[in-house]
Amino acid sequence: MSSQARLLLLALPLLVIGPAHPQASSETSAEGAATSGAGPELKTLEFYLAGFRIREKHLSMEGPQKKLPIKSALPKGSKVWVKSMAVEVLDGEREPISNEFLCHASLAYNTPKSRGMLTVSQGTEAVTLPEGFAFTMPNTADSKVALMGMLENNNHDVIDQRAVMKYTIGYYSDEDARSFEIKELEDFDMIGRPNAHAAHPKMEGPKGLHSHHWMVPPGRHTYRSALVRPLYRTPGNPLGIHEGTRIHFMRPHLHGYGESVALLDKTTGETLWTGYAKNAQDSRHLVEADIYSDAEGIPLHPDHEYELEVVYDNPTTAPIDAMGAIRALASTAIE
Repeated sequence: MSSQARLLLLALPLLVIGPAHPQASSETSAEGAATSGAGPELKTLEFYLAGFRIREKHLSMEGPQKKLPIKSALPKGSKVWVKSMAVEVLDGEREPISNEFLCHASLAYNTPKSRGMLTVSQGTEAVTLPEGFAFTMPNTADSKVALMGMLENNNHDVIDQRAVMKYTIGYYSDEDARSFEIKELEDFDMIGRPNAHAAHPKMEGPKGLHSHHWMVPPGRHTYRSALVRPLYRTPGNPLGIHEGTRIHFMRPHLHGYGESVALLDKTTGETLWTGYAKNAQDSRHLVEADIYSDAEGIPLHPDHEYELEVVYDNPTTAPIDAMGAIRALASTAIE
């Protein structure tokens, strides 16, 4: 795609997940911006996921959501090397509005043999991976790539809010990434499933596991649970860790009134990392959260046990919904 190319994609109703709303649209720009120094050129793509409308309260994970395939807009090459992603919530006139309406947004790929996802969420609407690394997506004939987004509304009883989600994706070309020996990162999301009441009575996790979406009573509560990787099950090595696995990027995934998520090495008793979040004073939403981004990384070991510790402080008089996760990217040696 040339530096002046502009491509308008329309998402048909069958591409929309959940209730049928006006059609989602995507506008892409391949205008590149050179990075400083001697590194590879960082190019950008912009997409607009439109047609959202909020008319009532929506708990986290229950709001309007949409999906848009974008493979046709990707640059040519066997892989796409994603360096950064930022998502902004706009109104119907494409003016910025509060991040309180963002639940989460992701860039995901799927092939017959693999899948992966890079996400942002409320409190961390923009991420940049450490120097010398990028999140890699196969760009082969059998790969599928899509944007997904969900909004929420925890604070307004009466509302009629139209919204658009703007995605800005920074990437390296396959040729540049290989030339500069950029290292590949894969998603390594870690989800908490504590012994707590599920947010929905019918919401059940895999056999023997509790729900990843639970209810927090009034007051301050700390939850611990064995570390679980979504959709990953292998007896004897439940996390798919090999010697040499290192985490290079982490951010906490919490709902409003969440305070922190910590990664614990149960075998050694160490706290490997704690991600804290800052909550708004006048409404239920996260305004910012910590990010870990380091080229050296934190090693994991296949013979160790790991846990997540999640803290919520519910100032209301009723239970609130909650999640606790660390969205992470790790270097090679992952099954």
